[in-house]
Amino acid sequence: MINLDNDTTKLQTKLAHIYFELHPSLQKIIQLFSVIYAPIDKNSFGSCISKTGALDENNKLWVTKTLSSQIDKLLKAGLLVQSSRSSPECHPLLTEIATRHAVQTGQFEILVTAVEEKLPIRTHWNRDSRIFYSLRQCIREIRIGIYRQDLSFIVRIQV
Repeated sequence: MINLDNDTTKLQTKLAHIYFELHPSLQKIIQLFSVIYAPIDKNSFGSCISKTGALDENNKLWVTKTLSSQIDKLLKAGLLVQSSRSSPECHPLLTEIATRHAVQTGQFEILVTAVEEKLPIRTHWNRDSRIFYSLRQCIREIRIGIYRQDLSFIVRIQV
């Protein structure tokens, strides 16, 4: 008999170990993917990460070529996942670990600000309610409220 809980725990531990061994610039990539909480194409991701002011391992701003190659490496390492028909996203077993790490290192609000500016949730003309195009967008906003410990933010999310 296969013990899925044990296998999942082992994989999560392995992913966390690989993540914490990464250079902080690569950790920030994973953290941003974890905050976005959905597949995102490399160009849109590049726009988001440039908004954070994040630097690569050489202390230079990320450019499309280097960012794309790093995303490919993170996909190969299993820290990011991608189905054949979608864009990359954070591995589900690593999402909460990376987001918590962003909170602990003081990066969370910087990442959220970039996501809110570059990937905003549309609002109705009267600005009272928001229009979510997917369940993941709604979950992203709820997660932001939880990690901010702002329950009123969550209550204001009208689905």
